[in-house]
Amino acid sequence: MLNKEIARASKEAARQRRRNTLTILGGVGSVIFFLISLSFIDFSEQPEPQQPSIPVQQTIYEPSPSVGTAPVSRTQFKEQLRHYEEGIEPRLDTLNWEASASGSQNDLLVLKEQALTAFSSGDYDLALGNLNHAQSLAETVLEERQMRFQQAFLQAEAHFTELSYEKAKLKIEKALFFWPDEEQALTLQIRIEKLPQIKELLEEIGVAQVENNLQKEVNLIRQLIVLDPERLELVPHLEKLERELDESRFAAHIDEGIRQVGKWNLAGARSSLAAARKIYPNRNEVTLLSNKVSGLRKDLLLKRALADLKVSVASDDWHRVEIVAGEALKVHPTNQILVDRYKLARRVVSAMQSIESFVSSPGRLSSVNVAQLAHQAIAEAAVLTRQSPSLLNQSRELERLLVTYNKEVDVFVASDNKTTIFVKGVGKIGLTLGYTIKLKPGEYLFEGRRKGFRSTLVRVQIPVGETSVTVKVICNERI
Repeated sequence: MLNKEIARASKEAARQRRRNTLTILGGVGSVIFFLISLSFIDFSEQPEPQQPSIPVQQTIYEPSPSVGTAPVSRTQFKEQLRHYEEGIEPRLDTLNWEASASGSQNDLLVLKEQALTAFSSGDYDLALGNLNHAQSLAETVLEERQMRFQQAFLQAEAHFTELSYEKAKLKIEKALFFWPDEEQALTLQIRIEKLPQIKELLEEIGVAQVENNLQKEVNLIRQLIVLDPERLELVPHLEKLERELDESRFAAHIDEGIRQVGKWNLAGARSSLAAARKIYPNRNEVTLLSNKVSGLRKDLLLKRALADLKVSVASDDWHRVEIVAGEALKVHPTNQILVDRYKLARRVVSAMQSIESFVSSPGRLSSVNVAQLAHQAIAEAAVLTRQSPSLLNQSRELERLLVTYNKEVDVFVASDNKTTIFVKGVGKIGLTLGYTIKLKPGEYLFEGRRKGFRSTLVRVQIPVGETSVTVKVICNERI
């Protein structure tokens, strides 16, 4: 089917070129027919076989007496000569003189030489007449070449379209014999040399069509266009096949994506979505699959989050419970399990941080106010200790520290009975030689005062677990 379409398109193009050529050839056909017929005349009786086909040596141009006596100007001859040398002679350079039946290269050279000789001697009429004769002969030769070349070239094209390699090769070689460096003929010759490969590819394309193998057919047509880029008639068919392939691949990607969503395979579903979107990014099917992939991503996130929460709660990692539940709530803000876990995690973590603040600085617990706050923290955490063994252990450690830091230690204060003693934050001891005061573990500042003497400060750290401590406070430095 494709071969027939290609043949029809190629033949139509060839017919159009033939119509254009016949228009050109019609005007010169009669003249060329007469000139070609000269090649069949027997000139063997002439005494000089090497004589040119046109005896230009004896050609003498004589102007008609009715023209007038005014000489042809030098300028007119020079202009005509410039036209001949620039417009005619370059075209003659491409001529295969062996194929010419209308005249020889020597005929033109002699006519031009006679024209230049007459011009040099001042006979401008004769010069222009010889030059015109040379130009007329040259144009006749070129027109003959054009006709004979075109006939062979069109035949070569027709045989090429019919995939007839031997006939096409023969005709293109004949065309190039008449016009060796004609660009279109050289191009066609290259195409004809590829004809065996082209024919083989066309046959394979036919097989692919029978097999209904679109991908194979597309690949083969692409190879054929690379091999023969001028086969533009294949492009519409190739584009049609590529659209059909795109539709087929697109539908397959959509179906596979939906299948992967059903299997909870997010990576596979995303891959199919990306492949489908690359072909037709704005199709409704892409939007549908995209929504399904988005829903699968959310479902998988929830599934993983719930599994992670279960493990984290079991391992008493409430910091992770708070993070995981918080992230999952961004996608599933109304999921009650996530809401409950997140709230509980916040309470447990907050209780842990509160108790830790007392445990990390136990010296503060000797203060009544701080001890009250610590007891309050323990009470608030009590309802959560069932959920968190680590919180229970923290609470117990804080309780132990509260007992330890609230157990009073005997502190014996020795002095000289002349120094008045004060304990910052506790009270006044007064004058004494020795006095025992009960204080809780912690740091205390003792101050001694005496009239006429400098005051003294004694900082004392009462450690946990001690039974008694001695402090000496005496002012003995005069002012």
